[in-house]
Amino acid sequence: MKGKILLAGLAAGLLLAGAAGARGAKGVFTIALHYTAPESEESDVSLASGLSGKPLKLSITDGRKASDPAVIGESSDDDDKVWPVQTSNDLASWANEVLQKSAAEWGVKTADDAPLTLSGELTKLQLVESNKAVGSTYRVELEVAFSLTDAKGRSLWSGSVPGDTTRYGKKRSAENANEVMRDALREAYTDLFNDSGLQAAWAKNP
Repeated sequence: MKGKILLAGLAAGLLLAGAAGARGAKGVFTIALHYTAPESEESDVSLASGLSGKPLKLSITDGRKASDPAVIGESSDDDDKVWPVQTSNDLASWANEVLQKSAAEWGVKTADDAPLTLSGELTKLQLVESNKAVGSTYRVELEVAFSLTDAKGRSLWSGSVPGDTTRYGKKRSAENANEVMRDALREAYTDLFNDSGLQAAWAKNP
């Protein structure tokens, strides 16, 4: 009799665990943003001669007009119901980490006391996870506005750069979400540092 009770209890526990797992596949999709270096370290950034020795102070802020800054997109479940995607940490801090580490990889010298400041504002970011029969498709569209200023705060250059990346991955995968967001942001930063107007303004100032 005791054996039957134990077996019944075990079965009930497994059913509850299964139900919890099913519920876990739905609802708000929360991810912790973190930077991981891409598999390929090849750089598409080409700095003009001498620029790698002229340091910049780099910074990023979140300039999106969002009622909830934690929400960065949407995710669909197996029933095609759409749920919010949100971050558990600060978006601007993560975007700044990607900027700093990418710039170092591309030969850009940075310093907090540099005479020139390149400041960015993340004006748009939308992550969409589209549920498929097997796995999901992740797409990120974003835009960052940048300005280059001197030590007196005078504007030397300004412009905006877009990022748009799509990749296939696992359903509701924080790792895949981080990868596609990183790739879209690095695409924007690549266009930034390759901008001839920025490089010209950067080179003119001591």
